[in-house]
Amino acid sequence: MKTVSTYVPDLGVHDKNLEKLSSELHSFHSYPGRFAPEIPREIISSYSKPYDVILDNFCGVGTSLIQAVLQKRNAIGVDSHPLACLIAKVKSSPIEPAFLKKECFRILDILTELIIMLRKDNYELVTRSYHLPNFPNKEEWFHPFVLKELTVVYSIIKKVEEQDIKNFLLVCFSSILREVCNPTHYKFIADNMVPRKSQYCDVLNVFAKKLIKMIDTNENFYRVRPKDISSEVFCEDSRNLFMLKDSSIDLALTSPPYLNQLDYMKMHRLSFYWLEIPLDYSNEIGARAKRGRKKCVSDYYDDMKTCMREVYRVLKDDSYYVMIVGDCTKLNNKSIHIYQELVKIAQQVGFKFKGKVKKNQDGFFFRNHDKSNCEWIIFLQK
Repeated sequence: MKTVSTYVPDLGVHDKNLEKLSSELHSFHSYPGRFAPEIPREIISSYSKPYDVILDNFCGVGTSLIQAVLQKRNAIGVDSHPLACLIAKVKSSPIEPAFLKKECFRILDILTELIIMLRKDNYELVTRSYHLPNFPNKEEWFHPFVLKELTVVYSIIKKVEEQDIKNFLLVCFSSILREVCNPTHYKFIADNMVPRKSQYCDVLNVFAKKLIKMIDTNENFYRVRPKDISSEVFCEDSRNLFMLKDSSIDLALTSPPYLNQLDYMKMHRLSFYWLEIPLDYSNEIGARAKRGRKKCVSDYYDDMKTCMREVYRVLKDDSYYVMIVGDCTKLNNKSIHIYQELVKIAQQVGFKFKGKVKKNQDGFFFRNHDKSNCEWIIFLQK
């Protein structure tokens, strides 16, 4: 095990095949604020051993869970974001390939026949026979024919009885919504964003291509995934890890929510609308929507303290909690060094601060959101 004082993350390529697989799993579905797979991979390798239990208490779409499983660690993820948990479950729990192919290609055959027929019928049958979820501004976000083709795809997926297959198809469906919706200035869905123009996109073609890629990746993961390793995802609030026993976790690591930078749920609201998931972000920690509240900063620190207490409770003695956090954020033109405050809070909870490692960042998000272009890997020990 490396000592933190000399720890430098090895971000180079290890096993090229596993690296490629990890990247393909990573691309199942877009999600903001993900950390690069090599970071949890290296942390898990350095601070745990095979068959240990790894916890990510803000697991998002399961990047760390996949890295844990690939290294023969049992993985537990917790997140309050319903869509993220659905994606994490699908990514980290591959389905028997022959069964998945059979069911998915059966659905594709049905969809191909229906949508070709509907195009000939000028989509009149869609209005009479299929379920279109009711959500605001749908005509602004989707070309009329795209809206009807999505309605057919979603309605057929809803009828699938095998839950694992249905979940796989729902993640694929959700993942194409940004691609087939009317274009915007950015690649994500922000608060007041309005599409620039109405544009038709071949839904069946986009869905089929994405589904085939996911099927191939699932098969590759199924072949290498250790059969004696488990992974679980709980769609719960990280402030109460009631599902975990005291001193049951060998290593915890996470990238916690940024303070007032992202609305993780609102950014995926098209998926929430289509999948008919209630869009309730009132308890979302650090949500950008809360940035105007007087107590938004203190509320964030209180929430993080509660989360840390729970992680401290479930960790075994001498085990590590590793957090990847932003250097600072700005609020009312004042810089707030989040990582420094989180270290203080961790020490109040009882953790020993063992050191930190700087990680430079780049990209659109860091250049345009009053955010420093570096993050810190913080090492805490119980």
